[in-house]
Amino acid sequence: MHTRSKPRAASRLAVTALGVLALTATASTAASPASALEPGTLSLTGPTSATVGSPAVMTASGHVPSDAYLERYVYVYSIPTSVVSACPAARTNALQLSSASSGQGGDTVAFVNVTGDFSVPIAYTPSHAGTFLLCGYLSEMVYDDATAQHVVTAVGAPAPPSPPAPPAPAPTSPPPAGAAATAPSSDTRPRVVQRGNRLVCKRGTWTDATSYSFRWKVGGRTHKGATSTRLRVTRAIRGRKVQCAVTGRNAVGSSTVLSRPLRAR
Repeated sequence: MHTRSKPRAASRLAVTALGVLALTATASTAASPASALEPGTLSLTGPTSATVGSPAVMTASGHVPSDAYLERYVYVYSIPTSVVSACPAARTNALQLSSASSGQGGDTVAFVNVTGDFSVPIAYTPSHAGTFLLCGYLSEMVYDDATAQHVVTAVGAPAPPSPPAPPAPAPTSPPPAGAAATAPSSDTRPRVVQRGNRLVCKRGTWTDATSYSFRWKVGGRTHKGATSTRLRVTRAIRGRKVQCAVTGRNAVGSSTVLSRPLRAR
């Protein structure tokens, strides 16, 4: 019995050794793709000066690894150089700094999906004057493949041109000799008198009036068609308060005066 157990033990050792070899081969196979990943690249190029409120077009170019299985994006943030002197290594830190410095011109400039060899325009419109870092990241949102930075100095927008001076008013001709220099005015108020079945409007005395017109009011409302100095008393008018309005005119202007009311009989 004791001599037969030795072959079984040797067999077990052989199986164990084969299993170890198989696991080693599997681990080696799984690790090989990771070692074959290409590095991603990114660069930011463009003008180094800009004007507040006007877009300056940059170019983001680079390469996305062909064996990358997650989508890649180019993120660009503007951060004042008064806040940092170099772009943060991590995209999330750049996002936080650009948001925290928004009152000084920090901002998210771009968020663009890219593949393969890419070259995409990035429009940067500064909102404040100063010097800014444009921090670029090639990233799959969590991990960053590559970073780049570009420095831009923004100056204030030029002042708008002054509006043209208004033209000088045309000289006015003096009124002819003997003409009134002001609108007419009433010296004595007009009045209404009744003569039989007619009402008469006395215009009163005026200064500087050259012509007159008349309107009648019955019960406080304008009586249509009544524009002469006389008004016939009809059943509709009898017993109601009547007034006349006199308008005096000249070359300068006009003025209107209303009489006291008279109850028609």
